[in-house]
Amino acid sequence: MKIALENIEDVIKVIRASKNPPEAKQQLMIRFSLSEVQSDAILEMRLQRLTSLEVQKIIDELEEVRKLIIDLKDILAKPSRVNEIVCTELQEVGDKYGNKRKTEISIETIESSSFNAEDLIADEEIVIQITYDQFIKRLPIDTFKRQKRGGKGIQGLSQKRDDVIKIMKAAMTHDNIMFFSNIGKVYVMKAYELPIASKEARGKSLKAIINLREDEYISSVFTFRGEDMDKDLLLVTRKGFIKRIQLKEFGNVKKSGIIAIGLREGDELIKVESMTDKDEVMIFSKKGLALRIEGNIIRAQGRTASGVTGMRLAEDDAIVGLSKYKEGEDIFVVSEEGYGKRLGFEEFAAKGRGGKGMAYLKITEKNGFSVGTGSVGSEDEIILITQQGMTIRINAFDISKLGRTAVGVRIVDLKDNDKVQDFTVLGEN
Repeated sequence: MKIALENIEDVIKVIRASKNPPEAKQQLMIRFSLSEVQSDAILEMRLQRLTSLEVQKIIDELEEVRKLIIDLKDILAKPSRVNEIVCTELQEVGDKYGNKRKTEISIETIESSSFNAEDLIADEEIVIQITYDQFIKRLPIDTFKRQKRGGKGIQGLSQKRDDVIKIMKAAMTHDNIMFFSNIGKVYVMKAYELPIASKEARGKSLKAIINLREDEYISSVFTFRGEDMDKDLLLVTRKGFIKRIQLKEFGNVKKSGIIAIGLREGDELIKVESMTDKDEVMIFSKKGLALRIEGNIIRAQGRTASGVTGMRLAEDDAIVGLSKYKEGEDIFVVSEEGYGKRLGFEEFAAKGRGGKGMAYLKITEKNGFSVGTGSVGSEDEIILITQQGMTIRINAFDISKLGRTAVGVRIVDLKDNDKVQDFTVLGEN
């Protein structure tokens, strides 16, 4: 503005010689080396500002701005001045708004309140994944898109990492999660306390969440709620031993863990299921044998007991599945090479524990060993994961119901050298 006032005659000539405002603006910028903002200010200036009083006012304003600039630069250059100003402004705020609060917060009020922080957390479907290197994460269920059987699936855990998913379990965010380890300990925490991560990420180290020993790792995961506390658990080991124990034995388990089963040398806990005397359960081996047992013949034991023989296995066989009979549901079976099938519980007669079982899957080079089993209803879905991190989500009843000795149908189209690692049933919770 000062530039315009000092050259007012020339400014007027430039404006009068221009065809329109944009041209006048451009000519002023060129003639007087002005910025676009300065040029606009001159064009918008009213004639009354040309009086001597207005001119002096503009000069005074310019001088004040220059002094302010010098002072602000000095403040920025001296931390002591910055601190002094902050203290002064905080004191002014305190003087203005520092009145005594109108409400009081007391420990007694908090303790007597019916407020529960869990009520603020949505109870949603999630999938828990644990890697071989003992990293854990939870993912929203909609991370996994539905596909038709026989598809290639979508990439999960990044292949750049030298780690793969070992265990996958469907749950709800309000569920209590029981982590059973290879040395027979159990740890309990809420599902919503687990870290959220993308499907490509490994998540967070379990050793930073629960007190795992250096040589300890999680071998099985089970979920329950408060209303399940009157039920029992059936624990099954890789070598075919079973143990029934009351769930209330674990009512006060924390992240430090307690003993759940006394394992024999070289054995580990592989599957856990809830049960009552009225239930019938089935245990399945990787070589295609299954044994159906009535729950009322399995006696409950204490935490340190090592269990009893459930199924007699060949030396090179191992337990991979545990399912509880539910009316209207089928057994779902998945094998290493991506094949699967449904079959009925009624195909197996209930027998006492200690038997060798009956065939439930024909093992061939085409389909490979059994990876695991689950109980599925008509509305349930399956999420399957491979060793290379590919995942596929399908409707369980899209898979054919076949006989005990059938190989099954292809569920997922595997890449070279890839195999199915694990699967979980959505809906069994």
